Amino acid sequence: MPTPVLKFINDLFLPELKFVKLISSPQKRQRIYLMEKVSEFEVCPKCASKSHTVYDHVVVTIRDTPLRSKNIILKIKKRRFLCKSCKKVFREPVQGIFKGFRTTQRYRHHVMWNCTQFSNLKRVADVTGCSEWLVYKCHYEQVELETRKLQSEWPTTVGIDEHSFQRKYGRKEFVTVFVDYNNRKVREVILGRAPADILESENILKIRSRESVKNVVIDLSSGFKLAATTLFPNAIITADRFI
Repeated sequence: MPTPVLKFINDLFLPELKFVKLISSPQKRQRIYLMEKVSEFEVCPKCASKSHTVYDHVVVTIRDTPLRSKNIILKIKKRRFLCKSCKKVFREPVQGIFKGFRTTQRYRHHVMWNCTQFSNLKRVADVTGCSEWLVYKCHYEQVELETRKLQSEWPTTVGIDEHSFQRKYGRKEFVTVFVDYNNRKVREVILGRAPADILESENILKIRSRESVKNVVIDLSSGFKLAATTLFPNAIITADRFI
């Protein structure tokens, strides 16, 4: 029977994971935990047969929601099972972590929450300690899941700005950021900065009351001016070179 302390530690993590030990970390603001999943069998994703045969083990690194200002890293010792029916080897899934992801879903919700607190993605990346690309991905995913929020009206003052970040192998990507100046938070993020990228975005077009926007603040980009006058026909366009 687990001790109260061990039970408390297990309750902090994903429900299917069991705490094994705390791993020392070179960073003071980081905690690394070795975890494992305990189950009698796993179901083969290919043929849906039960498998009890463990083929081997792999350790994956997953980022979880920060705890009391400490960055939480999970080292999960995953089992790979051999399905006797279809002879395929598969890795056991963990509830709360999507296949192929290196972050938990609650961490991605944490990043999304920070997007609602700050008006630029760089600040969110600094606070959450992740890449700006992941900030964009998490924000976009959660916006898609919260369709009702997208149906709310536009604020009276909107800012449009571009933001760049480095992808793997040095490739640079751009996103267009719409800022709600009334509530001082990011309203929408679109991959790309060309007028066509902005004007073809369904997330932008389906938000109601674009006619009620009175002021739009942009940089000196002619593309942003075209997008702003098309999307917000009644707004006064202000070009701010310091935006």
